[in-house]
Amino acid sequence: MVTLKARLWDYGGLCHDLGISPADPPPARPVFIDRVDVDAEYCRPNSLFVPRMPHRDEIEPPDQPVEVPAALERGASLALTDLPPGSFAAQAPVIYVPDRHAALLRLARAGRDRFTGRMIAITGSVGKTTTKALLHHVLAHVGPAEMSRGNYNGINGVAITLASLSPAARYCVTEISSAFPGSLPSKLPHLEPDVALLTTIGHSHLGNFPDRAAILRDKFHLIEALQGDGIAIFGEDVIALDRQHDNLIAGRDLSWMSVGRASWCDVQLLEAETSLDDVRAVVRVGGRRHAVYLPVPGQAHAVAACHVLACVHALGLDVAQAVDCLAGYAAPGNQRGARWRVNVGNRGAIVEVIDDSQNAAPESVAELMSYLALRRNGRKVLVMADMLELGDHSAALHGDLLPGLIEAGVDELVAVGPFTGQLADRLQGRIAVSKHDTPLMAARHLFATLKGGELVALKGSGDWELREVLRRLSPAAHRTRAGRNWRIEHDAPT
Repeated sequence: MVTLKARLWDYGGLCHDLGISPADPPPARPVFIDRVDVDAEYCRPNSLFVPRMPHRDEIEPPDQPVEVPAALERGASLALTDLPPGSFAAQAPVIYVPDRHAALLRLARAGRDRFTGRMIAITGSVGKTTTKALLHHVLAHVGPAEMSRGNYNGINGVAITLASLSPAARYCVTEISSAFPGSLPSKLPHLEPDVALLTTIGHSHLGNFPDRAAILRDKFHLIEALQGDGIAIFGEDVIALDRQHDNLIAGRDLSWMSVGRASWCDVQLLEAETSLDDVRAVVRVGGRRHAVYLPVPGQAHAVAACHVLACVHALGLDVAQAVDCLAGYAAPGNQRGARWRVNVGNRGAIVEVIDDSQNAAPESVAELMSYLALRRNGRKVLVMADMLELGDHSAALHGDLLPGLIEAGVDELVAVGPFTGQLADRLQGRIAVSKHDTPLMAARHLFATLKGGELVALKGSGDWELREVLRRLSPAAHRTRAGRNWRIEHDAPT
């Protein structure tokens, strides 16, 4: 596997691409930039820090007077700001620009212009991050490859991905979100993908759209951004939904492939069997059957692997080699679903915590429930916060989760938020329930009631910051990432 680290700009080159005149005198120390960051906490030496643009409807925008010094303290070599000149100490390595967002887009354009490899872009209601990580793993064994960081899939994330691209890279894999009408086109001007994947159209952000067809229309802008002889890849439910409504696919001169379980799909998932540790699948690609092994559990990984193999086929690469490569995949350390061995309050009450708290939609909750159903520990506790941005569908979609919770063998629901609270009301008398207004209240309840041996799963939309529950249960010194072969069943009393 080839890893990349390249100097992208010196001070003069950075000023040139920003379209500004270098300061006189220039910075006292030589400046070499190898990445662009929009959050101060991720900065390091050779970072260029550009305070991110606020999210839609964000009440408190980024506080540049606080963030810029924080980024420099963490080692950033330079920071851009659109505050008035002189807002920071004269010796601070800061470049003043009229509009930091416009400056970031100029750097994204410069990064895309120096990249001569193949650009692969992924969107969809679910499966973006998993597909991206799997695909990057495969492509990095073919040649130098990069991918967007973590879940940075908004306009800030696309911009820093492009701006940070190494000219030596042969492949770049980036994920793109579409959270409200018109949000995806704003991220596309500099992307210019060679392959575009649209995984599925689910219920994420449904409250911001009239219906699922409207979500598809917005995400389809990615397909329209394909370059030249670019190839589109669609999940089978995307194709079915499109045929019911707009026929966007049939109405365009597209080269495209289909992925799914149906016999008519170009890449067909024939079988998939998952255990606690892995998933084994049989996938047909181009008329040939492949036995696929992934050392991570879940049907979602089998589906993502199908999209990966479709992309590999579209790029003209060796599918059999990619199948072999998938067997060596290891999930990134920051990927959702990380498992922790936690000593609650350092009092000897050992529990396992599954942190799947970054986002939530009916499809991703169902995937978590399918994993919990495989577990055989003494007690399963689900800490769930409301799924957000579902609009008028919120009550019904939360209510639809009830059978899955029962089938998964959940023993207690710790509900955070009004809609999950309504679900708890319906479960009264069937399992233990408690209702809370905030994650802090839920954490206090768990701290007082966990005895050791429990499996605790955290699930909720990211804005709830449900990860705070993990932090409150025990400080970092009293929790460790669970190894692949450890589960609370091993420590639970017999």
